[in-house]
Parts: sequence; C-alpha cells; structure tokens
Amino acid sequence: MYGDDTFHQLYLLDKDNHYIVAYTLPHESGPKINTVAGSGGNYAGPYTNVDALSGIGSPGCMWQDFNGMIYFYTFSGNSILKFDPVNEKISTFAGTGREGTPVDGTSALSTSFYSLSGFWGDSTGLYATDIFHCLVLKISWADGNPVSIIAGGGNTTVTKTATTSTAASLPSPYGVWGDGSGTIYVTDQTACAIYAVNNGEIVFVLGGDFITFPNQPSSVVGGVIDKTQFLIFGYSDGIALVSTDPSKPQLLTISDYGSGIEQIYVSSDLTTMYYARSSTNQIFKTTNFSQPGVVVAGYGDELYYGDGGDATLASLF
Repeated sequence: MYGDDTFHQLYLLDKDNHYIVAYTLPHESGPKINTVAGSGGNYAGPYTNVDALSGIGSPGCMWQDFNGMIYFYTFSGNSILKFDPVNEKISTFAGTGREGTPVDGTSALSTSFYSLSGFWGDSTGLYATDIFHCLVLKISWADGNPVSIIAGGGNTTVTKTATTSTAASLPSPYGVWGDGSGTIYVTDQTACAIYAVNNGEIVFVLGGDFITFPNQPSSVVGGVIDKTQFLIFGYSDGIALVSTDPSKPQLLTISDYGSGIEQIYVSSDLTTMYYARSSTNQIFKTTNFSQPGVVVAGYGDELYYGDGGDATLASLF
C-alpha cells in the first residue's frame, strides 16, 4: 500500500486477483475504487513501456519514488516492475523472471529473485527484503542498476547483537524502511525483532533481549513526532508503535487492530493511518494510532468486483 497525496490516491495491492487498484482518498469526488494496473492474468514480461493493464501476476510489496513512479514485486513473475501511473505504462526494472538466489554485484535485469516481501527507497537506490534467502538487498539507481547484499548471511539462525550486517543471520526479513540519514530498519518475523542497519553493520536490535516484542512483525513505516523517531509496524495480532532511540529502544504501545495486517500507509503529515487486513479483505482508516480504524474500502470477500464504484462495496484481495 502506498499513498499519493498529490493525486488523492491510495494504491493497493490485490495479489489474489492480480491487480493494483487505486482508492480515491476522501475529498470532493468521494471515495472510489479503480483498477490502475493488471489484467487479472499472469506476468508475461520482460516489459518495456507496455500498457499498465497487462498481466502482472500476483503483486507483492510496493514503493513510490519521488517522481511518482511505483515499484512493485510480482510473485508469479519473480521480477520487480516499474509502473508509471500518469502515462499508464509498465516496464520491468529488475529480475530475469526465473526463481533464483540474488548474486552480489550483478545487474538488476540479470538477477533472479524469489519471494521479496518489502520495499523502500531513497536517492541512492531501492531496498528489498528477500524472506526466502534471508537477505536484504539494495538495487542502485546507477547505470545498470547493480544489486548488492547489504544485510543477512543467508541462514535461518537469529542474530541478537550488533555485528557486521552481512555476517548477521536474519531468518525472515520482511518489512524495510529508512530514516533518510543512512539507517535502514528491517523487521524479521522469525526473530520477532527489528534490525537497524547502518554503514555495513547491524547497529542495534529492537526486540530480543531489549524488550518484549510482538510476534511476526511485518510491514513497517516510520516518521518523527515531537522530535522522537518512531516505527509503526504490523504484527500477528495488530499494529505496534516503537521508538528507535538506540540508547533506550522501547515499545510505546500495542493496539489490537485484528489479525492479518499486511499493508500500512501513514499520511505525509503523520495524522492518518490506513491499513489492510487480509483476514477481512478490507481497508481501514484511523486518526488515533492507539485505536482501531473504520472500514473505508472492501466488502469483505475475496473476488474482485466494483471497479469504478463505491469503495465500501468493492470486493478486494
């Protein structure tokens, strides 16, 4: 899930029905659901500026760059696609389309992927978590888009202390978010922890021996409120808010938002949160992060209907 405040859109991944849909954020036109990418069919790439309503397979994680381009992973195509929502075109950004293990130093289009679960990017590149191979990757924006492994040793044991990032064991890296100052935060579902990666090192761990931590942390976003940096992440039974002060990391709150939370978006002004629950096939909105939200999209079943119609009557996921 990712929001575009300029166009009043919230982009949602419907992996079961093979679409990306846009939920119109409430303003003068009213909330609607429209298909913006995908045909309902499988990925048939590699693509170069093809119609956005081509087959994309099962879309997974998503991130929107500073120019409005949307990068998302297709599970069935084992590739990363770039979606231009203005010109309604899709191109293959990375991936051969075959299942495989990423190799450090290869170009993006020569790299094989399998089961990427989280995206975040900055001015230097796109970061991705590979939950199957226990790795955190960076795909540079430089010529050829070289791929590098920035964290994870490729095994399933658990690292609980600071160490060299590529020597660390991250058994199930899932969500990823960066603070813009060089620190990348990675949630790990098996370790029940969030790792902070900076300059080639795991600098500290949220969870493990520090604090009692929620089970299976997943999607993560962050921001700064009252000069305190925080992370918001989904977990097995809800959404949690955690401060990232390395001298005293602490869990500020845990709220029971229900199970199956897979996608989270927090507005740029940090006042509103949207989250998706796969267990109910609905999108929720809240302006009080300590309280569950109200349904703004989704009727509660898994088929895809309602394109262009009232968001609350649409069938999602």
